[in-house]
Amino acid sequence: KIGIGIGIGSGCISIELLKLFPTLRMIGTELSEAATGIAKKNAIKILGEGFRDRFDIRLASNSSDVYEPLDEAAWLRDGRADFIVSNPPYLADPSEADAEVTTHEPRAALFAPPGDPLYFYRKILEGAEAYLKPSGYVFFECPHERIDRIGALFGSDWKVDGYKDLNDRPRVLRA
Repeated sequence: KIGIGIGIGSGCISIELLKLFPTLRMIGTELSEAATGIAKKNAIKILGEGFRDRFDIRLASNSSDVYEPLDEAAWLRDGRADFIVSNPPYLADPSEADAEVTTHEPRAALFAPPGDPLYFYRKILEGAEAYLKPSGYVFFECPHERIDRIGALFGSDWKVDGYKDLNDRPRVLRA
């Protein structure tokens, strides 16, 4: 199985999936060079020095084409991925996050472009079908306040399910 992680940040979602599923390979993309360095350090710590055999971390050159880093991904040359997973920047306003989060996380990792909190969800969906197997899935972490609007982006061709977090708020979409 092959998964794509878009906007991997510290790599925690991709690394956890790789740890849980020993035959999985992940291609992770990230816009921040600093974040890719942290993701590599975390991968070494959790998966070991040979993590590159299963986790291909790619730096994006710009945020307008979230799939650009995948153009040269060897694991996708013969086919498409089984799933895409992303926890994209989705906050519209600093009041939507705890002060502790905004103090320790880079602004670019938290906030969508001004006035467009669904920006990255739309960008990911624009190319999803080109990079997914016909039976593939998209998994999104979402703000509970906008999960219905994000689900509606998929349209009628997709089956969309929502899942609640530990606080009983809808936070994950699977399509």
